[in-house]
Amino acid sequence: MKTRSTLILLAVVVALGLFIRFHESDQPGTREARETEQYLVRLEPEKVRTITITDGETVVALERKDDRWRVTAPVEDRADVSVAQQILNDAEFLRREQTIPAGANKDEARARLSEFGLTNPRVELAFGGKDAPPPIRFGKETAVEGRIYARLGEAQDAYVIADSLLDTIRKKPDDFRDRRLSELEPSEVGKLLVKSAAGEIEAVREKGRWRLTRPIKARADDARVGNLITQVANTRIEAFLSPAPDAAATQGFNDPRGSVTLVPEEGGEPQVLEFGGDIPDDPKKIAARFAARKGLYHLAKESASVLETKPNDLRDRKLSRFDRDLVDRVTIASKVHGKTVLARNKEAWTLNPDKEGKGRTASRGDVSAILDRLQSSEVREFVADSAGDLGRYGLQDPALRITVSSFSSENTSEAAAGEHPILTVAFGRVENGMAYARVEEEPFVVGVDPALLEELNLPGVRLREATVFSGNAEEIKAFQVRKADGIEVRVERGGDGAWKAPGGGEPVAKPVAIQSLANVLANLRAVRWEAAKELPTHGFETPALAIRFTAGSEERTLTVGAPSPDGHRFAKASSSDGVFLLNLSDFATLDLPIETPVQAPSPVPAPSPATGSPVPVPTP
Repeated sequence: MKTRSTLILLAVVVALGLFIRFHESDQPGTREARETEQYLVRLEPEKVRTITITDGETVVALERKDDRWRVTAPVEDRADVSVAQQILNDAEFLRREQTIPAGANKDEARARLSEFGLTNPRVELAFGGKDAPPPIRFGKETAVEGRIYARLGEAQDAYVIADSLLDTIRKKPDDFRDRRLSELEPSEVGKLLVKSAAGEIEAVREKGRWRLTRPIKARADDARVGNLITQVANTRIEAFLSPAPDAAATQGFNDPRGSVTLVPEEGGEPQVLEFGGDIPDDPKKIAARFAARKGLYHLAKESASVLETKPNDLRDRKLSRFDRDLVDRVTIASKVHGKTVLARNKEAWTLNPDKEGKGRTASRGDVSAILDRLQSSEVREFVADSAGDLGRYGLQDPALRITVSSFSSENTSEAAAGEHPILTVAFGRVENGMAYARVEEEPFVVGVDPALLEELNLPGVRLREATVFSGNAEEIKAFQVRKADGIEVRVERGGDGAWKAPGGGEPVAKPVAIQSLANVLANLRAVRWEAAKELPTHGFETPALAIRFTAGSEERTLTVGAPSPDGHRFAKASSSDGVFLLNLSDFATLDLPIETPVQAPSPVPAPSPATGSPVPVPTP
């Protein structure tokens, strides 16, 4: 019996638990329910399609279409989205600070509502849409500052709430309208037209880039055009005027001072902003008409400054524009240094390649710097809009001409085999603090920083890759060093890897210094290549150092000459003709005392880098 009672009791408990679980499965949690009860209404903003505000005889209606709000009463216009969102946010989180129930006595309830100003309230806020709450009716102020009475629809209960939502909705009808002139973004505009007393400026976007088409055909600055579009679109409407039939005439639109037209790229009606006359009683305002919103407005007078835009204000001030990915050749033709050709082979560049494409390795960094300067350099002044008198600017026979080209090794459907110039930039005379320049595919003459001409007008040798020697220090088996004071040092690497005197002699006294020297020689890099040929000023007749060393099976030489004006050392090597600058710190390592000095009995010949003649022996 006892067991049976226990089982029955257990069954009852389980059944009760299941009942509670299923009964409350679709109900909000206790905490959520309590939280929800604290709010005046249960509002889901994303479901709201209309907002209607009644304030006495004035009715303001907002309607949402495709996530955009419009004012539908008392006028048709674009709504201020931020105001609509603020209304929804304030209503969603408006709390019931006190509930005054209707009670059983209907007469007392009606009297209470009348006392609170809720029988025929002046202000009402209604939402339309799925699951919309009943209208919120606003009554009188309570004895507590900042608090008012409210009622939901026809319900008899009253509530005390904060007056923040009432403040939000009690605006003039115009305050619900969007004061931003246009919703267009620069990326949505395909054409810009500015008309003023000075003439017309037209810009068109082609393949994502802006070009001027009137009064001149030229590259436009994307950012400058975009900023002008943004300035027009973001113009703030100071006042909305009555659309009376004679309003346009009285606001000076019979003879407008100018206009700006924005044409959407994806079609649609052009948006035309016309500027009319000044406002007699407000000199800081100007009349305007915007056809896209069918309205007349007062704008800040400075908004008409867009009409002062000049063609050059919108021009691209970059010297040139081209696609780096298409560049396979760079040809530099200099009056001073002759012709230099740089050819790309995958990621590497070759200097003055032969017919088979072989040549010295060019410095990728230097080639990239040339292309960077051509693309990033700014025009200081637009000198002439036609190239009729090139001789006047030294551009008939320019001091420097740089051509960037694509190159195809075989015929394709797009292009024939060979070189295809992308653009050519010519540099002419320098005067008045400017170097005249011209992109030869364009009819203009411009002025640029003279330093740009100096930076680009380089001898071909300057563009060589910086590597002088490349290898592993462990491959260096022996070397001899002669210094300017006539001291000669010879060492070789023994079978155990230690540095010793020649012929298997004793280990050297300063192996660390010798290894440092070997490390520098193994992977020697130039500060830059300086000249294709030796000059007396390079100091190779009386070198500071003459080094001969064996790396693997190869005999190599390095000759270090006089100091350069920038503090480095002129040097030449057997690995290549030409003169380069040796870093001062590398020279200091090579010049370290590495062994007990031994006076050289006679000069030891060493092959010259270019001719195979002996390396000059330094003299005391």
